[in-house]
Amino acid sequence: GWDFRSSIEFLCRRAGIAAPDWGKDTPEERAAYLEREEIFDIAVSVFEKELWNNPAALNYARSRGWTDETIHSAQLGYTGDFGDRPKMTKALHDAIVLGGGDPRSVAGVAMVGFQGDVKRWLHDHDLDDHPGWIEQGYIPGFVGRDLLVYPHFRYGHCVYFSGRYIKDHFTKDGEKLKKSINLASVLVGQKQVYFNWQ
Repeated sequence: GWDFRSSIEFLCRRAGIAAPDWGKDTPEERAAYLEREEIFDIAVSVFEKELWNNPAALNYARSRGWTDETIHSAQLGYTGDFGDRPKMTKALHDAIVLGGGDPRSVAGVAMVGFQGDVKRWLHDHDLDDHPGWIEQGYIPGFVGRDLLVYPHFRYGHCVYFSGRYIKDHFTKDGEKLKKSINLASVLVGQKQVYFNWQ
């Protein structure tokens, strides 16, 4: 029932050898990282299921050269379209709760979003504001954005997501949006390089 680090430290003490130098992570930082892994792993399964249930998204993945075998291996997913946002938000919210996670945690909000007192939520989590979040009164999540989802895995757990729009989207001013999108760095840190599942 221990995480990898605790197990190694116990075994090192038992064997009478020095434990690895893990760096300077505090127990709180380590707990937040593990919580993010758990919530992201849950999100992978929800997005993956949605991809296989959406023919347009699945055809888009295949058109980009992914075979069904590599789609399964990479655990590609789909966020649902903009019209699917309420359904997808509920599905992911419920899956996080069922998995023992907190949808209002930093990792949970990165996935399902947050509506309410954004300033208070950011303060409670010791986070800086992202331009526009406080004024608009919500933090957008990753769900319901018409994205093909690329989960980033490290040691068998998802640690980050990249997304690519499956069709062109435009701002209210008619400006074309970039094809790819990443999670908000305020919530999950800097953009990460995508490595395949191996």
